[in-house]
Amino acid sequence: MMSDKSHYRWTVDTIEDFKLIKKILSNLYPINPQFSMQDCLKLLQKYPEWERINKHIEQKAYGK
Repeated sequence: MMSDKSHYRWTVDTIEDFKLIKKILSNLYPINPQFSMQDCLKLLQKYPEWERINKHIEQKAYGK
């Protein structure tokens, strides 16, 4: 059974989102351009402070 990962913000709607995605890409892409979500999760475990970059951003309600 897969655990709930809904607390992660993986959209790029704000500058904070961009900063997080840039860190992820800068670390993973040069080593493995075909990295997976699991690779991203492992990286966030290694650098848990990165989650604070965009944690305060509220997810937009789509379809309303």
